[in-house]
Amino acid sequence: MKIFSSLIRYHYLLYVKTNKFIMPALIWFVFINFLYSQQKPDIMSSTLLSISLLFFIMLWVGISYMESIDPVSEQILLLKVENRNTYYRSKNAFVFLLGAVLGLVGVALPVLKNMASGFEMFTRPLTVGDIFCTFILHIIVATLGASLGIVFQPRCMKNRKEALMLVTLIAIISITKAGINHAFLFAKYITWLFPPLSDITLYFNSSDYFSAAAMGKAVLFGCVYSAILLFISNQLLKRKLF
Repeated sequence: MKIFSSLIRYHYLLYVKTNKFIMPALIWFVFINFLYSQQKPDIMSSTLLSISLLFFIMLWVGISYMESIDPVSEQILLLKVENRNTYYRSKNAFVFLLGAVLGLVGVALPVLKNMASGFEMFTRPLTVGDIFCTFILHIIVATLGASLGIVFQPRCMKNRKEALMLVTLIAIISITKAGINHAFLFAKYITWLFPPLSDITLYFNSSDYFSAAAMGKAVLFGCVYSAILLFISNQLLKRKLF
């Protein structure tokens, strides 16, 4: 546990030095401020917009952090740690922690704005259940985006131009596959392979409240798909080494 926490601190110091977190964090903060500056925003619609952007932000963060790691330094660190799985898990955990921080900001800011407005900012009263469900959805989608970014790290795919083009295509299909399935009936036999971002938003699209059934499906599919992506990345790292 001590080694794991030390690795988390190492990843933090490394990422802070690169300054690559500033731009995605700034875009996220500006977007959240703009989203909840509208008059009487709808809780559900705002949440779905928020988690959709967070998916792309965390995809960006996942890729940018993995690209900031120097291969030589990583090899030296692996020799010191003497456990590849612990090191890989620490990298993933650090990126997920960044997602949790951004998710917390995305939930806390509208809550504070709602309090400042006398609890009358939204089209309906904001409940504790809304806050909890919104936070869980942000965490799930942030993890999903980060996991996709981790798969396309330089050690898994050396050609960075191809990697960025492919991951961008996957991300676009992930958010638009409901429309693609509607336009092309056969597409559903292919699009299920892509991250379930569109599926998660559809669970709540026609509802004003967060239902337990929809939350359960969102958590289940989000966690399972993220786990599959992490498994794929670990297998690629073991095979390709450096």
